[in-house]
Amino acid sequence: MSRPESLADAFVTIMGRVREIDADVQSDDSTRHDYWRLRQLAEACIADGFRRAADVADVALGMRLRAKQQSSECTEPRKP
Repeated sequence: MSRPESLADAFVTIMGRVREIDADVQSDDSTRHDYWRLRQLAEACIADGFRRAADVADVALGMRLRAKQQSSECTEPRKP
């Protein structure tokens, strides 16, 4: 059984495919703007995915910090 593709491998594969969108398009090609817009759209989707993943990671970090603060408050002796 083969190993599943890692996220890094998938990223490299997809970025290669995105690069190929307009790889052979000449500047005098009448459809060049369509290909360029498609590549821009693909890149924007990737960037959006990065931002969304970063937001999720920030939420998880905030949850950990709050849990750590709450557990330290429970273990510290109360001051009169």
